Amino acid sequence: MIRPRCLVLLIATSLMIQSCGQVEVPFSCTIPAVSEFSPLSDSLDIMISVDGSQSMLGYVSDRNSRYVQTLKLLDDTLSLSNLRSQSNSSYYRSGKTITRSDFKKAQSPIFYNSSDPNFPNISIPLQEFIIPPNQQDSLLVMVTDLDQADGDVTIVNQKIKDTYFNNKNQDYVVGVWAIKSEFSGTVHVQEQGRIRKFTFPNSQSAESLRPFYVIFIGRYEDVINYFKSIENRGNELMEDSELTLFSPHKLVNKITYLDKEVVSYPSEDQAVLQPWKLENSLVKVQAKDEKQQFWEIPREQTEIITIEDSVNLFSDNPITELNANSISTIKNIQMFEKLSREFKDVTELYEDSTSFKRIIDLDQWEVIKDSNNQAEELNFITTIDANKFPEPGIYIFEIDVVLKNLPEENWWQKWNLQPGRDNPEDGSKTQNLLNFMRGLKTITTNLMANNPPKIGRFCYVIHKK
Repeated sequence: MIRPRCLVLLIATSLMIQSCGQVEVPFSCTIPAVSEFSPLSDSLDIMISVDGSQSMLGYVSDRNSRYVQTLKLLDDTLSLSNLRSQSNSSYYRSGKTITRSDFKKAQSPIFYNSSDPNFPNISIPLQEFIIPPNQQDSLLVMVTDLDQADGDVTIVNQKIKDTYFNNKNQDYVVGVWAIKSEFSGTVHVQEQGRIRKFTFPNSQSAESLRPFYVIFIGRYEDVINYFKSIENRGNELMEDSELTLFSPHKLVNKITYLDKEVVSYPSEDQAVLQPWKLENSLVKVQAKDEKQQFWEIPREQTEIITIEDSVNLFSDNPITELNANSISTIKNIQMFEKLSREFKDVTELYEDSTSFKRIIDLDQWEVIKDSNNQAEELNFITTIDANKFPEPGIYIFEIDVVLKNLPEENWWQKWNLQPGRDNPEDGSKTQNLLNFMRGLKTITTNLMANNPPKIGRFCYVIHKK
């Protein structure tokens, strides 16, 4: 017969053994959704504004020029590709309201040469083309040669920022479609205090095509979908054109993650990839799916471990150039804490936790593209410094792969007229194009700073014996 006092002691001992036993932790790498945008409204206001100044006249000298084809394509695409139940289109000549019938005349000289009193000579700064959005969703489309009053494109960028491209309108993006077109006539270049004119084509230009630009400002979904429609409808136009999308909050439609496939494994005496669980006397971590990697590192291993890896990229974005130099990581690290018997963020356990971030690193990014030049895979190297673990145990590393900025694309420099380097009468290039694109890039990068867009989340559970 067990006496009551002994029974209490036996129960207490039993509870102590149970409480000191191994804790089992089911683990799943939680993959976040891409940036959530507010729902699309039923209505969309489409505003199409064409530069009606005489500097555009040379683009319509050929009735089948790429410029004329682009205007036709825009009319068909924006009018027929109704992505909302209600799409309302309005038309503008250099920011002044016109009818759709007048807009169609932008394909002919009468729209620009001031021969018709309905289309008088007009010279309005480009920022005046930027019509503020209405209460409902808006899509602004501007067609221009980017010739700006006094050559000051900063004013244009500031107006875009103030009206659309800011933290109040996080759903909005800016797309630039640059096209080289046949042109025969006079180029007007607005400089400080004067307008410089010259004939193009001429002997100073290496080619006979002159750039113009279609600037889209609107909701991410609208700009992407209209770009797709334009690509499908205007294959020939795409051959002499470039596309850039300034999107600070969304670049992929699904966040990528690790699976069990590894391109190149380390040797087994360095680290072993465990398929489903890691455990020691204190804790067993059990994988619930395959969206992470479990590595076991032997006690004797103290050197750097190198793992070559690759993941698929998921994007419906046909425009944005994913550049390896723009990729960065944000690390969250947990370790199993003995007293609380649970995983805790290392920032809670250590006053200075910076050394933990040096345990694992991801670098040598390489974006692999498919036959259509679309980003398809992301290759990278994972390095684990086994000597940096403060003590044996099981650690969880959640690493977000983000874009810290957008790359500067090669065509910006190539199409830009550089004073002092290029001939000032080279009409195959655009003055201040580089400043305009860099200004949009700066606005984008600033908007990305506090919440950089994620393209991947990689989870590693590591048992350092």
